[in-house]
Amino acid sequence: MEQLGILFFSQNSFKKWGQPDFHRTTEDNAFAVATFFQKRGSVMNYYMPKYGHLKDHHNVLQSMEKTLVHGGYSDSSYGENITVTNNELHDRDVSVTLGGTGTHLVPAWSVSILPDCKTVAFNTAKVKTQTSVMVMRPKPDTVEDEPEALNWSWMPENLRPFMTDDRGSFRKNQLLEHITISSDQSDYLWYRTSFEHKGEGSYTLYVNTTGHELYVLVNGNLVGQKHSTYTEFDLQLESPAELHSGKNYISLLSGTVGLKSYGALFEIEPAGCNIPGPVKLVGTNGTAIDLTNSYWCYETGLDREHRQIHLDKLDNKWRSNNGSIVPVNRPFTWYKTTFAAPAGEGAMVVDLLGLNKGAAWVTGNSLGRYWPSYTAAELGGCHVCDYRRKFNADGDESDLQCLTGCGEPSQRFYHVPRSFLRAGEPNTLILFEEAGGDPTRAAFRTVAVGPVCVASAEVGDGVTLSCGGHGSVVTSVDVAILGVNRGNCGAYEGRCESQATLQAFTAACVGKESCTVKHKGAFAGAGCESGVLIVQATCS
Repeated sequence: MEQLGILFFSQNSFKKWGQPDFHRTTEDNAFAVATFFQKRGSVMNYYMPKYGHLKDHHNVLQSMEKTLVHGGYSDSSYGENITVTNNELHDRDVSVTLGGTGTHLVPAWSVSILPDCKTVAFNTAKVKTQTSVMVMRPKPDTVEDEPEALNWSWMPENLRPFMTDDRGSFRKNQLLEHITISSDQSDYLWYRTSFEHKGEGSYTLYVNTTGHELYVLVNGNLVGQKHSTYTEFDLQLESPAELHSGKNYISLLSGTVGLKSYGALFEIEPAGCNIPGPVKLVGTNGTAIDLTNSYWCYETGLDREHRQIHLDKLDNKWRSNNGSIVPVNRPFTWYKTTFAAPAGEGAMVVDLLGLNKGAAWVTGNSLGRYWPSYTAAELGGCHVCDYRRKFNADGDESDLQCLTGCGEPSQRFYHVPRSFLRAGEPNTLILFEEAGGDPTRAAFRTVAVGPVCVASAEVGDGVTLSCGGHGSVVTSVDVAILGVNRGNCGAYEGRCESQATLQAFTAACVGKESCTVKHKGAFAGAGCESGVLIVQATCS
């Protein structure tokens, strides 16, 4: 018998920098998988699926493996757009009466599986497995002598060597590609040139770039900065330039944040790290000075980057604030603080909200680049999520739904591996703040399980809550809703609360790592759907 091949299936797409987080709903995931197997599919390969609901799904499918793979099949119509083995896509719940087995409710955009042709063992739209929300908590108060706020020292980056074109790796009378020259030795590449000018003059400097970011210095003064967005790499930077009589210096600092390595035809997309030109000065009287084919002096990296400041060698001359306020919002500045490792073995992160753009190291180990000031876009699909619709990951922005992280930093929490930390002695956090931010807002957090939620649509089901081990127990049962609700785990907006169910779960679960309570249903209320149970609890 003919079989379909392998389906590669993704729950979540790659995170796109500067864009909200993309999600495909669990219900639609399961629906697509079920219809694949109904159409004679035999092998499913996942990328980043939601485990619990799909695990239950495949347990049922595997129990029917011989029938699904080797048995015959037929489609029986039970009305418009409704079949027993192949449900067409529709947007309403329907009741299907199978001969001699009773009536079965099939929710919109779902597939019901009846291994014995009598009892529904699984429905793709009824998610019964537990979900958890991870929360970031302050470090445990186990280090009595450590103040709550971090104590910072600082050091300016030494830009002086790059303000002239007196020295460099080599010279060329053309603009060259960043990546070709830097060879991944640094995110930064200097383009520097000089020219003679008679008298003083006010000009505007124009630089065409496909770079991720560009800083412009004229005669040692920072006069402009610009970075690309996720969708736009071709930029023109305009900066004021005051020239003096004699030799004038132009220094361009190109920066990259890495290259895209996924998606269709990514190899032909703009690399985002080049200054193709033109580079020219235009005076207030219209006089133009074209610098595109000047002799450019090239040099990779920054001075203190070459000196490996991040390793915190003993001869580094950090400036202590000595009770005064550490300078903030100051570009090209290094910051250093020390901290004690928190007790325990739980995951740890550093929250860099308040910083702008740069790089971070813990005890000499790189945490990577940071850029919390770059926020994700607000799109139409940010505030609506309904799985009962055709999924289209490649559609335009108006087709997307279930987006999260909208208007928030693309990333603010950075994992600090425990292996980086030294127990019983100070650990260092060193930041290079490139664009100007506030390190005093940085803080360390431990990661813990926050709200845990479970749903059940079948009366008689045993509903299980679990804190996942590691010594965590249920400290409170916060929500018990029977019926219609809005929101997500940790932020439900129900209006069909059941005090009796809440009390039952509180009595059975508080103080325990896990508990199971039978779903009794039997709830009636205006606008509330009987039988659908959602429970939310807090673990600590």
